[in-house]
Parts: sequence; C-alpha cells; structure tokens
Amino acid sequence: MKPYHAKALTVARAPKVEKTSCGQKTNRQHSVMLFDPQTGEPYPYPSEATQYRVWHGLTAWLFNPWTGSRRMAGDVGSDVQGFLILPPEEPVYADQ
Repeated sequence: MKPYHAKALTVARAPKVEKTSCGQKTNRQHSVMLFDPQTGEPYPYPSEATQYRVWHGLTAWLFNPWTGSRRMAGDVGSDVQGFLILPPEEPVYADQ
C-alpha cells in the first residue's frame, strides 16, 4: 500500500474573533488603519488591524492607528495591542 498524503487546501475562513487580555471578544476593527500603531507614521503595512497583529507579532500599540494620536501610558499598559481601540467611524454593536 502507498502511504496517504493529504494535499494542502486553501480554505476561505471567516475573520478571526480575537480576545483581549480581559477575555472579551472583539472583531470590530474593520476600518483601514491610517497610521502605524508603533511609530505613528502614516500608511502602515499591513493596514488592517488583524493582519498587522499577525505580521508584527506582540508589539505595543503606542499610537491610535486611526487618529495618529499618542495613547496614554495607562491605556497601553492595560491594552498593549490595542484590541479595545474603536475606530472613529466604526459602528458599535451590542455583543450577542
């Protein structure tokens, strides 16, 4: 018998629901980021919050990526990767 080798499949998946350090589910940062959350420079790569976290790993978000303003030290300390930052024009929905 020949050994069975599974072929790699590319499957489209729903957006990953991330959890904050508090255990809250978040998936509300769909707007394109305008500023780099680490440096505050315009035009970050990648420019979607979820992809940015995957690409750059566990880095502190010192700037608000939608306004470019610097985050307060207490906010960075309690939410290092910016999961709780709400883009200014993003709608707010009740949790289900």
